Amino acid sequence: MKKGIDSKNIVRVESKAGKTLVYFADGSSEQVTDSIDDLEKGLAEYNFIRIHPKHLINQRYYDKVSSVKTSVVVLKDGTILPADPDMMGLERKTTNSGWKRLLKLFNH
Repeated sequence: MKKGIDSKNIVRVESKAGKTLVYFADGSSEQVTDSIDDLEKGLAEYNFIRIHPKHLINQRYYDKVSSVKTSVVVLKDGTILPADPDMMGLERKTTNSGWKRLLKLFNH
């Protein structure tokens, strides 16, 4: 990724078809050479969280979590992303308590 990019401007990172895409608050995106795993490690201290094997989000752009039939995370811009409770360390058996723990992570 380009040096000098402020992590606050990154909304999310997606691994798609063998490529890693970074999406920015201004609506633009950039394909980068770093893997999503490498970016997860590098962005962890800036409140990014892995919600799915293919999705890493910036908590500042998180809006809500929904688990009607499938688990999803909704970002403030309306983007809906699949969420994997196992990736986030949430228990599948007690989804409600798991989501409460997720909400605490986002609202700490």
